[in-house]
Amino acid sequence: MCQTMLKLLVSGEGMSRTGVMISIPQYPLYSAALADLGAVQISYYLDEDNCWSLDISELRHALQEAKKHCSPRALCIINPGNPTGQVQSRQCIEDVIRFAAAEKLFLMADEVYQDNVYADGCKFHSFKKVLFEMGLEYSEKVELASFHSTSKCYMGECGFRGGYMEVVNLDPEVKVQLTKLVSVRLCPPVPGQALLDVVVNPPQPDEPSYDTFIKERTDTLATLAEKASMTQEILNQVPGIKCNPVQGAMYTFPRIHLPPKAILEAKEKAQVPDMFYCMKLLEETGICLVPGSGFGQRDGTYHFRFFSLYTNKNDEIIKFLNFPPL
Repeated sequence: MCQTMLKLLVSGEGMSRTGVMISIPQYPLYSAALADLGAVQISYYLDEDNCWSLDISELRHALQEAKKHCSPRALCIINPGNPTGQVQSRQCIEDVIRFAAAEKLFLMADEVYQDNVYADGCKFHSFKKVLFEMGLEYSEKVELASFHSTSKCYMGECGFRGGYMEVVNLDPEVKVQLTKLVSVRLCPPVPGQALLDVVVNPPQPDEPSYDTFIKERTDTLATLAEKASMTQEILNQVPGIKCNPVQGAMYTFPRIHLPPKAILEAKEKAQVPDMFYCMKLLEETGICLVPGSGFGQRDGTYHFRFFSLYTNKNDEIIKFLNFPPL
């Protein structure tokens, strides 16, 4: 869905080539899709020191720099975050909408982890809902595509394939072309389509399956919240690892502080330092991580993405205590 929308938006050559703003760290689908389409990636950095929050001043800076070599046309937001696990506040979302309106940017809201919110004081706010509550000045002006999926969240747990997008304020003629693009794509497997129907039409209180659905949903989300909390707690006990609170989604993106000797050895092996650490961890413990360099990060910092769907209560995560980077 994201790729289809990007294909619709990308055009031009040279200075007029479409630029798309994506967060760093980011889900690699975006950078790969932009590279495939020949679009210009406009990176804006999330604030790691403030629980990976989004700073509007960083958006402004990234946009102004990009205008020197391309034509910025779209802004992608991942909320809750992948790989960073942050949940953006309503104020932040309002600020992003105002920014998009002022700069005439098409908003792409990746909200596939919207049901996975764990931290106290955090709440998911959909871009569409906030947009329509901000008044006609924005609700009739800002172009928005929202994305949701059965593949993620608590329903599919990254297994079932299926999803949908909702488009707001798109020109009718452009929407016709979007429908054509979507129509020529292959359909997801039948089980994913069936699950999607349940996602958009869940059991109602007067239906026989309602109590079972609510119990399973509550238990699953509670288990995911417990694992998120335990992941953060244990990783922060490991010397050389700093993990921000896991507010939502299914991931955490801890920072690792590697000693100079390890960084030098990684360079001698032509490996990025966080890849070097991840390979050593895999060899020594059997834990497979994705190095932060695959998602993007500030120069001189190193991270990894940890997927908090391990099955044992704490057997896997506890192994980190015996393998500190320092």
